[in-house]
Amino acid sequence: ALKEGHSGVATLAGSNLLKAVAQTRASVAMIDGRDLEKLIEPVDRPILVKIDVEGYESVVIDQLLKTSIAGRIAEAFLEINEDWVDVDGIKNRLRGAGLAHFMKVGAGRQYDLLATREPV
Repeated sequence: ALKEGHSGVATLAGSNLLKAVAQTRASVAMIDGRDLEKLIEPVDRPILVKIDVEGYESVVIDQLLKTSIAGRIAEAFLEINEDWVDVDGIKNRLRGAGLAHFMKVGAGRQYDLLATREPV
């Protein structure tokens, strides 16, 4: 279900294209941490994560941190809307995984948050 006040429309395309597809629906397969592990190569390289899930960041982070690849995450970049998520709870989960340095990008109640292992 969509969070109240959210259109449910997301795109990487320009806003002129967004208008054309705003009435289109698409199915998205959901996976858990076990499924994610199958998609990540078992090599010793750092992983960079981008999370933009419209208020379900805690669910994604919880699944991600249950995986064997969690220790390889060097940086996580999250889109945050303070009306939908517990930012302190998210930061505490990330700190517990060693991502203890944070940088807010943007202003207001909706912004991006960079979490890193080392100070930026």
